Amino acid sequence: MKLTLRQLLFIFLSVNFSCLSNSNFLVSEGEFEGVEIEHRYTPCEIRRSPQEKKAWTIIIYIAGTNDLEPFVWPNVRQLARIGSNEFCNIVVQINEKNKNKPTQRYLIVKNKAILLNTDDAQAGIKLDSGDEKTLIDFCSYCLDNFPSEKTALILWNHGSGYIDPGIAKTPNIEGEFFSFNPDNLMLEINRNIEFLETIMLKESRGICFDEAHRSYLTNTKVAKALNAITRKLGKPIDLFGLDACLMAMAEFAILVQPYCKIMVASQEVELGWGWAYHTAFARFATEALSPEEFANEIVESYRLAYKDITPDYTLSACHLEKFDQLDKNISDLALILMECINNQKKDSVKSIIQFCRSRKECTHFEEPSYIDIGHFYRNVLEHCSKMEIQNNKTFLLQQLKEKLKEGINLMDEAVFVKANGKNLAKATGLSIYFPHQTKYINTSYQKSIFAQNSEWINLLKMCMNT
Repeated sequence: MKLTLRQLLFIFLSVNFSCLSNSNFLVSEGEFEGVEIEHRYTPCEIRRSPQEKKAWTIIIYIAGTNDLEPFVWPNVRQLARIGSNEFCNIVVQINEKNKNKPTQRYLIVKNKAILLNTDDAQAGIKLDSGDEKTLIDFCSYCLDNFPSEKTALILWNHGSGYIDPGIAKTPNIEGEFFSFNPDNLMLEINRNIEFLETIMLKESRGICFDEAHRSYLTNTKVAKALNAITRKLGKPIDLFGLDACLMAMAEFAILVQPYCKIMVASQEVELGWGWAYHTAFARFATEALSPEEFANEIVESYRLAYKDITPDYTLSACHLEKFDQLDKNISDLALILMECINNQKKDSVKSIIQFCRSRKECTHFEEPSYIDIGHFYRNVLEHCSKMEIQNNKTFLLQQLKEKLKEGINLMDEAVFVKANGKNLAKATGLSIYFPHQTKYINTSYQKSIFAQNSEWINLLKMCMNT
């Protein structure tokens, strides 16, 4: 009898990680004893008046109305290993796939989840997690009822980077993109399958996809929500986390930069288990962390969770204050490269650009039109001396080198912690959209805020065959 990939995964993980208890990721069922998850709609146990101000309010928006639903409660149980305490409040909003299950809000405390929206839950109200108003309302509730010095917002769901695709059922990440390698007992990504082509065929999603309402949070919706949340907060969000695939992109970071100080996200697709919340939040049991320390804990716990499971993982944290400068640098670099193309000999500049972004030379991800921007910059810097430019325009090469070095320095300063599997060892923490010359430029990308304000889109058009 053939075992499904999911069956193989659970056998592999159970045998190799002692029922997962030593994997720094999930924990054995016995370790969940004493964790009471309130499924019953009993009277709310939280005071109606706002609580005293704490160091952190951690807001987790769990959009589980899709194929990720089986991972919702394991992650909640991880959170309950730590729970709210004198240093932080952990509040989650959960949407599940079952059409009869209402939207639920919980305050996560030690070994328990306390239902907060008793009346709405009893009434069976199911909100649309793909509507930015739902996210805004949840965050507003948390800010009103759980005041704090610092705020973290984590979006839990699927992601597709800076491309807004169509809508329908979501792909199974483990089943469609990962395969089990019996030779090294690890999960490896099948790079012959292109992420966006697969989900476009399925008419899939952007981030926080809701199958019940056939909606998702587009990049524009995310920006609109963050704008409203930070206006209410009166300052930027201290840490913005994306427990979702492919979201660590320069374009997305530039989009959310006005509203957030630190972003934590993955360049690569994530396995359904997502972040290791019980280890990422562990230090909150004894101390209040700085935003940088919190980001470090998330990234390091992710590394420990996946280093023995797959060589194809990434997670990075970056200071968004650098992205105004990086945005300008990317646009300036595009202008210089276009000027070089206009003055090239024998198609030499185009050829070197394509070589530097090629899959063989530059780190790519499950979606091959997403390349590592830092790796690309370094490749161009290494090979730009081979570009042949008209004699009266050779000064362009010096300008190009200076702009590349400036961009590399900005990225090195912005990305302050990252974790990579060995198959992605040269990933620098940020991706950018750069489709192969034989492909097309995605329509949603051309309409994006980034494309409308950057010369990068014009460089892409110039590098296409058409």
